Amino acid sequence: MTDYRETLEEHIGTKVTVRGRIQKFGTRKKVAGRYDNYFITQDTVCLEEVTFLDGTPVCQHLWFDKTAWIRNQHPEEGDLIQISGWVGKYKHESGRENLCLNKVSGGKKIEETEDNEPLEPVHFPFDVD
Repeated sequence: MTDYRETLEEHIGTKVTVRGRIQKFGTRKKVAGRYDNYFITQDTVCLEEVTFLDGTPVCQHLWFDKTAWIRNQHPEEGDLIQISGWVGKYKHESGRENLCLNKVSGGKKIEETEDNEPLEPVHFPFDVD
């Protein structure tokens, strides 16, 4: 799978629902101070082979902040999950811009199926569009 970020870039500022396999867990420094002088460590998740629900490739990998669902359900590396979030940009430590999902809500572990049919969107309670 190649990196289809152009597909994701078309959705900057909109809410999307995607699915992907958890590649790894990580951390990032997040500014928490008023004057950009205080940082906290934020837990993150990296999905790989990310697609829209209809199976359209989105990108090779996509990072997002660890959500309450992830903390409570304890999915593992290799699990296929579905999440919703707002497409946005972030600046990598190297200084280059990249795309991510912000304000990620809900989550659902997807059971593997042989026919790999596109999944129906999941509507999470309390989502605000």
